[in-house]
Amino acid sequence: MPLDNCPLCFRSYHQLSQHLRVMHKVLNVKERQLLLALSSGRINVRKGTCPVAGCKKETSRLDRHLRTHTELSKTARRDALQACKRQKILGELASLRASDPEEPMVSTLDIDEAQDVSDVPPVPEEEEVEECSNARCKAQMKKLQDEVADLSKQVDTLTEALRDVSRKYRLLRKRSLPTPSVQ
Repeated sequence: MPLDNCPLCFRSYHQLSQHLRVMHKVLNVKERQLLLALSSGRINVRKGTCPVAGCKKETSRLDRHLRTHTELSKTARRDALQACKRQKILGELASLRASDPEEPMVSTLDIDEAQDVSDVPPVPEEEEVEECSNARCKAQMKKLQDEVADLSKQVDTLTEALRDVSRKYRLLRKRSLPTPSVQ
């Protein structure tokens, strides 16, 4: 039986559903299903928008579409697909929270992620630039545009990594706080 990592405490468990129910008191069935799906990675993200910077294509098979991005390495494609899966689950958790379920929700992944996203400054809109007729100028401009696109991809990757590390840090800090003794 494979070990699954708990999305709340990042520990590995054989019976993750039981762990979520007993240790984290996740009694909301839908929430537990979403957390289990997040842990297993079995999330249907076929329909969606391409997460690659500059693409934004709406597709019915995102997994196949990502294979067409030959500029990305296999790990970058896998990471992009994982990010889409995570975003879908977090969106479903947020909509579940918004529906005000009868059984209260325990996880705060959707809230933490929304807070992380709001901390990122907005990207300024591109300004129109006057075309130059000089061939060297055009070549230099193309080179700079490619460099900007590459740097934008790097920023996206690093931003995602920072969010992940920040979330893990908050959880570890919360877990390291002394628990009150039972009297």
